[in-house]
Amino acid sequence: MHSAANRYGQRSTGRREEAVMTTSGPNGGRRRRFLVPAIALGLAALVGWLLFVGVTWRGPVPVFAAESRQPDRLALIVDSCQANPEVSLLRESKKVEVEVIATKTFRLRGGGNDCQDLVEVQLREPLGDRTVVDLHSGKAVSVTEIEAPSG
Repeated sequence: MHSAANRYGQRSTGRREEAVMTTSGPNGGRRRRFLVPAIALGLAALVGWLLFVGVTWRGPVPVFAAESRQPDRLALIVDSCQANPEVSLLRESKKVEVEVIATKTFRLRGGGNDCQDLVEVQLREPLGDRTVVDLHSGKAVSVTEIEAPSG
């Protein structure tokens, strides 16, 4: 019988030999069997986290309205819910420009920013006829004058 070298330099007997090819070696099937459930478990944990815990971060929130409680004090009503809002930027000139940041929460099953908070702002001078502008949206904020209770 004639023997010839194949392209890898191995000798062949001339008989047709079939090799079983596996992509991952001899344990490829076992690895694959555990990989799919591990990925599914990881995705289930991620979805569960988003449903029940959510993801939070600090960032700008819209100013919904404002109340002028004293000539030089504003109460800003912001769209956040017990999210520790604070004024991050206050510029006063011909208009009063404000930016408020708060903790935002994303949850798949709702909740998060479902109510509003108040943020008190002390102005350098009385508001007068100046416009209040929310820097987050770029829009003017409606200001309601609240009279202090007489005592």
